[in-house]
Amino acid sequence: RHTRLQGDWSSDVCSSDLNEKFTINGINIAEVEGIILNRWGAEIFRWETMQGGWDGRTFAGDKSPEGTYFYIIKVRVKDTDNFLEPFTGTVTLLR
Repeated sequence: RHTRLQGDWSSDVCSSDLNEKFTINGINIAEVEGIILNRWGAEIFRWETMQGGWDGRTFAGDKSPEGTYFYIIKVRVKDTDNFLEPFTGTVTLLR
């Protein structure tokens, strides 16, 4: 079964509602878990639904400073019981 993930991100651009959230879009995804880590490896945000995502804020709702953050995305494909190997990478937050 084919699974494709695509991450979309940019910062607050001209106060528009576009590209203000790091989200996961894909096909054949039954379950998702997204984790955002700061440069020291501390978890600052997590979501567990396809509708969720990271808007550049911490768990407490504070705006995160500009910089590079790390993500770990775990997905479970439809009709399976196991999660795929995590997708990892970096995302740059600009305000």
